[in-house]
Amino acid sequence: MSPIVTRYEEAERQGDKIKYHVWENIDLLPFGLWKHEIKFNCSFENKNDGVTSWIEAPMGLTSKAVYSVKTPTDPKHVESGGECVLDESIDSSCNFFLKPFVEATMVSTRKKMHARILAKAKASPTADPPSA
Repeated sequence: MSPIVTRYEEAERQGDKIKYHVWENIDLLPFGLWKHEIKFNCSFENKNDGVTSWIEAPMGLTSKAVYSVKTPTDPKHVESGGECVLDESIDSSCNFFLKPFVEATMVSTRKKMHARILAKAKASPTADPPSA
């Protein structure tokens, strides 16, 4: 869950895909001087090795993110030293003038999300890595 999400509610289910209404507080000015709450739709679909998410936000922002857990046996991830690797692939589009703001917000929140995911994974020694 993104650290700037203030609340969410389930909107609908279609098979393995779940759509939510999501509210976030975003900083419109640096240092939290002016926060604004936005509402948007976000869908999630679980996969065997991860999850795919779709976002439709105000001002034309759309994003698709595919998260996959790669095992150490995957030849592309041997350099991980035997640990599982979280692979993230994002395709986003937005208004040209909003791009710097959107990019900075996405990078900042994803760093925090990744840190939480890693902390949970390391705290769960009984968790089995996904099979290849």
